This record gives sequence, C-alpha cells and structure tokens, in this order.
Amino acid sequence: MSTKYIAVKILFAIFFLTPGVNTFSQISHEDSIAYFGFLKANISIGNDIRGKIIPGFKAKAKNGTLLTDDDLRSKITFINFWFEACAPCLAEFQALEKFYNNNRSKENFQFASITFESDSTIERVRKKNNLTYPIYHLSGDSCRKLILKLGYPANLIINKNLEIVYSIAGGSTDPKVADKYLNHFIQAEIDKQFK
Repeated sequence: MSTKYIAVKILFAIFFLTPGVNTFSQISHEDSIAYFGFLKANISIGNDIRGKIIPGFKAKAKNGTLLTDDDLRSKITFINFWFEACAPCLAEFQALEKFYNNNRSKENFQFASITFESDSTIERVRKKNNLTYPIYHLSGDSCRKLILKLGYPANLIINKNLEIVYSIAGGSTDPKVADKYLNHFIQAEIDKQFK
C-alpha cells in the first residue's frame, strides 16, 4: 500500500469520521482535489476522461426540449448520468436537487440529468423524489458513449469549449455522503470554473 494512499485514508478519517467537527467549512480546494483523487482511484471505472471533448449528442426531454452538444458551448455545464436500478444513483437525487437549486441562477451555468430510462420511468422517479431539474433521455449506447464507458452514476463538468474538466463515476448509497460530494467537493469544482 502506497504512502500517498495511507495519507489520503487518514485525511478521510480525520475529516469525515471525527464526531462533532464541521469539517466541510475547513477543507481547502486542494484537500478536495486530493480527496477526489482518492475516490477516482477507488471507485471510478475506466480511464480519466478529463481534457477530452464531449462527444456529439442529442438528448430529448419528455416535453420535447432538446439538449445537444452545441447547447453546451459558452456555458459551464454539469451533467449527471443515472438509471433507476442503480442504488448510488438514487442516493444522489436529493443532493442533486439541492445542487441544482444552489447553482441554477448563475449566468452561463446549466444543469442536465441524462438517463436511458423511459419517459414513464423518468416521470415516476421525478415525482417520487420531487425533482425539478431537467432530465433528458438518450439510448443506453449513447449514454455510454458520452461518459466514455465510465460507470454509474457519472457526474461531469464541461467547460465553455466542450472540454470535460471534471469527471467522477460511482458513489455511495448513503444520501448524506452524496450530499457532501455534490454540495461541497463538486461545488468547489463548479466555483473554480467561474473564476
């Protein structure tokens, strides 16, 4: 086991397992990068896709609204990929709703949730979880192409030039952990794109 791996595990224990400590207001951007490096090494499936241009796509919402790769130009875009039978995907829903509401008013920011599920499944999940963010449908093959064969859930940040600047796949089945991932660590990555 490498020294770096052990150090990151110790940091994890200090920041997340120390009772009564509000660690998230104390973690620097560098700490979050180190933590997600640890997560990436341990839960991501596939290669690092940062720096790649997002492949062309055309996703459709139930109301007929289209989202294409051209719609991502000149904006910072967060994209979440999920499906209903994926327990970590389900655990993220409330955190995603909070993340969406915290960022939706930012100029040149957009949020998209993409799945290969049917419109009826999307609506059932939306109602059950009180989701207000936009959800689009693509085929399973198109989803895999977009996330370059990463696992689920997958969360990407795309810059104004259609370049993937952040990606993570996999996650916890604990909604509280998902909230910490999205609303602290991934939020820091979004904020970095607006500097």
